[in-house]
Amino acid sequence: MLAADHRVLAIDLRGHGWSDAPRHGYAKEAMAEDVLAVMDALGVERAKLVGHDWGGWIGFLLCLSAERAACK
Repeated sequence: MLAADHRVLAIDLRGHGWSDAPRHGYAKEAMAEDVLAVMDALGVERAKLVGHDWGGWIGFLLCLSAERAACK
């Protein structure tokens, strides 16, 4: 089981699950920023990401965003 050896975070992206469903802001870059903000709030500096469908693309964008921030 993954949780036996790792800290597992299952984040509901905006508009899915128990998250709020705003009228706007469904751009994948905005969702990647949401995930990064959660990671920052929890003090998570490194992560292994798993995503399905659009979650995979959002994870990719998250990595690009984090890499750009690290290069500043």
